[in-house]
Formats: sequence, structure tokens, C-alpha cells
Amino acid sequence: MNIDSIKVIPLGYQKDAPVLNRAFALVRIETDSGIIGYGEASTSYGHFYPTVMKTMVDDILTPMLLGKDPLEIRLRKKEIERYLNPWLGVNGISAQVIGAMETALWDIKGKALGVPIHELLGGKLVDAIPLYMTGSTFPEKDAAWHGQFFDQALELGFVGVKTRIASGASKDMEQVEGVREHIGPDIKLMVDAYCNYGVESAIRIARHMGDLDVFWFEEPIPQTWIKGLARLAAASPVSIAVGERVYSVHQFEELADRNAADYWQPDVTVCGGLLECLEVVGLAKANDIRVFPHIGGLTAVGQAANMHFASMVDEVILEYDGSEYQPLRDDILKDPIFDLDHVKDGKLAIPDGPGLGIEIDESKFEDYPYVPGHIYPDIYPQLGSGTL
Repeated sequence: MNIDSIKVIPLGYQKDAPVLNRAFALVRIETDSGIIGYGEASTSYGHFYPTVMKTMVDDILTPMLLGKDPLEIRLRKKEIERYLNPWLGVNGISAQVIGAMETALWDIKGKALGVPIHELLGGKLVDAIPLYMTGSTFPEKDAAWHGQFFDQALELGFVGVKTRIASGASKDMEQVEGVREHIGPDIKLMVDAYCNYGVESAIRIARHMGDLDVFWFEEPIPQTWIKGLARLAAASPVSIAVGERVYSVHQFEELADRNAADYWQPDVTVCGGLLECLEVVGLAKANDIRVFPHIGGLTAVGQAANMHFASMVDEVILEYDGSEYQPLRDDILKDPIFDLDHVKDGKLAIPDGPGLGIEIDESKFEDYPYVPGHIYPDIYPQLGSGTL
């Protein structure tokens, strides 16, 4: 069996009210025997520059990979890294591309052998994973709205919720207090700040969160501020979570060396693929750090890949984006399995079909055209700036 074709498929989703423009990047690899494997790359929430990724794959990787055996996954990954590293490195967009290509190869291998990806990698620990719901990004909404957003999650038995903040300390704490009051004391509460705070302001708000029994404070400052994260982690009564924009086991090692985070959140679509993420889990175990895989606003491909990964992690709870703006998580599947109708007792079942365990309906791609641009800078002009 050999690789016959490789395509990057940019997709998009637009909505007029509220104004929304999101993009996604899928990789499709087909073999000469007709087996198709899919992978997804992301910038942690969809993909900001899928056509850049397409150029990388078309110009650099496709000519090198055509005609080679897709089942030799470690060798193919090593070749991809060797081609990218001298000029583009293996972090950032390179890690996203590597992860997507590797996932597509795992999908092919699983389909060829008739087994799910998690079985190829040693097997799953659980059949279904407990969920926490992530809220929507609307800074203009009041605290009551943000609390009520999670009513459906509570009804379905979700173990936790995560509210997103980035409007300044006063409004943000009002929101966090309102959500905690609404959900009660027994549901885990996580807070995501989009890397928008500075170190000192993050320390102040973290101390306030300690009184609200917040389970973790996610990306409070830019993830590249390693010394600042270490200061924050040392001063915060709330556990600090980082990882959705960390690209390799080496970068996670730097977090470990500086005690810069209590929880790690690698994402298969960001952090170089399943093999790299499993190395991160091993490093975390050696440093007594818990891992909570990240899934942020992906298509069904990234959702499935991260669920296979999460099924191999101890004592995990998994993110479920609760906003209505996730149609590609379900609509591009012939048989949707990730919607809320499939949540049972607050858990979502691990796909057990061959490969990723999903069947893509390629006819749906035309319903989701890619349109350049992204709305995040308009919603949060200070996104990732560490200026609050």
C-alpha cells in the first residue's frame, strides 16, 4: 500500500448575527488501495491560516511522501520533521501540520487493520469520558447569562463547566461569581482568560478565585511567559492550566522545569499529533502533573483524534464546546456521534470504529466554504496580549 494523494481542505463557517467567521484545516490522504485517512490541524480553536498550511503541504511534503508506505507512521513522521526543521522548525504551524498528517496516517492504518486508533496505541482506559462544558465568548453579556448558559450541561450530568473571561478584573470576577452561584458548589468550575492578563493582575484575580473553589485558571497570561507563569503558579491558590498552544514535549519540559503550570492541556491538532502528545503524558507522569486534553471548536476529525488520545489518559475529564457555532463537529459526519443527544450520564463514548471511528460525508464540504479573516481580533482586541 502506498500514498497516492494528499490534499489540504480549508473549510469555514460564517454567521451574520453575531458576526462570526471561523476557519478549519483538514488533511486528506488517500492510498492506492482506496483507503482515505483524515487529520486536522488547528490553532487551538479552528485554524487561522489554512491556506498557508496548504502551501506547506503541497510544496514541501506531498512531493516527498507520494508513493511511500502510509503504515510506517514513525518513519513518515521523522521524514516530515526532517524536511520542515531546517527552514520552518517543528513548532507553531509545523507542529500543527505534523499532527494532522500523522492523524491521517493513523486513520489509514486503523482502517486497513480494522481497529480503532486507540487500540493501535495500546488500548483505551475507559469506554466513555466525563465532560465539562465550555461557555461562549460574549463579553457584553452579564453574569446571569453566562451562568444560565450551562443549564443544559447541568441537566445532562456534566461534571464541570468552564467560563471564558477577558473584560477586565472587575467584570470578569462578577462573571465568575455569577457562574459559581448559578451552578452550585458541587460542579467543577474552570476559568479561561485567553492569555489576556499580566502577571500581577493574574495573581490578584487568582487569589479571588480561590474563595470560589475554581478548579483551574486556564491560560491567564501568554503561554510564552514561562518565568511569569512560574511566579503565578507559586502565588496562586488556584491550579494553573496551560497547553493548548504548546507545540512539543520539549516546550512542556520547560514548563515542568520551572514549575510553571499545575495542569497540562495538549491538543493533538496543535501539539504534533498522537505520538507527541503521548510523550507529553509520560513527561507529565514523571513530574506529578495531571493532563486534561484540550478540544477547542474543532471539526469531527479533531474531536475524534483528541478523544482517542484522551481515552489513554488517566482520570481525565474532557472539554465540550457548548456554543451553537460548532456545526462541523457533527454535520460533516454521515452518522453524527458527538452531539448532545449522544451524551449519556455526562459522558461521551470513545469512537470504536476502524481508524478515527468516524465516516466523513465529503459532500457536506461545499456547505462550509473557507472565507479569509477571523473575528477574534474584533471580539477581543487585546487577545493574548497580557495587558489586562
